[in-house]
Amino acid sequence: MRWNSMARKLSIVLLAGFALLSVTPVNAAIDDHPSNWARKDVDWMIKEGLVPERLKSEYQSKITREEFAEIADRVMLRITHSNEKLHVVTTEQSFADTNAQYVTSMFAFGVVNGVKEETFEPDRAISRQEAVVLMANMLNTFKVEGLSTKAADFIDKEAIAGWAKTSANICYNANIFQGSKNGMEPYHSYTREQTILTMKRLVDFVKKVDGVSLRGKVFVKFEDIDDMRVGANYVKIGTPKSKMNYEKLMNAIAGNLTSETKEALKSGQPTTVRQERLLFETYGEDFLIKVSW
Repeated sequence: MRWNSMARKLSIVLLAGFALLSVTPVNAAIDDHPSNWARKDVDWMIKEGLVPERLKSEYQSKITREEFAEIADRVMLRITHSNEKLHVVTTEQSFADTNAQYVTSMFAFGVVNGVKEETFEPDRAISRQEAVVLMANMLNTFKVEGLSTKAADFIDKEAIAGWAKTSANICYNANIFQGSKNGMEPYHSYTREQTILTMKRLVDFVKKVDGVSLRGKVFVKFEDIDDMRVGANYVKIGTPKSKMNYEKLMNAIAGNLTSETKEALKSGQPTTVRQERLLFETYGEDFLIKVSW
């Protein structure tokens, strides 16, 4: 009787072991390899060094805000040919829950924003409609011209939040984000492999850039970037001790100004001028020019 009991227990243990052996490798194989529809683009992105090490597995898992910022940073460096001027811009905004350099960089150029003033929520998953906004922000940062906002033909387009509709249209018409047979599915989570694939399309779409938009608001050509700082809602250019004089700094942002604004600011005296949503101030205590919104 005792032998039968021991044999029964041993059989249960062996069956459990076989179950683990038969199930675990299959799950691992599915999770650690990209889906067939994404494999080619994922392989290319990895080969080009555009996929961070921690994103080279669990391809079907949800991507987080910080992970997205990391791959976006690599893609931005690729598109700008690692322009050294990108590192000249400093950020006066900090987050209590992350100090990742790539988050700071993507914040400086308006690709990502904080959830609150000092909160980024780096581990929060991104929805599909949030993803198109972030990718449209990248296109805006590069000042890509000719983008179409024609309504995308998603079967569930009425479900897309108002704040994401324009971005969804831009990414759809640029062939960066096409959705699926079920439409855009705006509230579904975005995955690692979906991010990698659409970032590949973004790399293919953006051919040439000659500058970047600070916080997505103030476009500056690479050669003109000097002594520039950004915060959540402002860009400060120069200081009273700047090597570049006021006139040169004004020329650096001239492409953002109307003729009326240029005329009002050229005096070189402390001035405040509003241009639509932007407020221009000159000769403050710690800046020569400040643009806020």
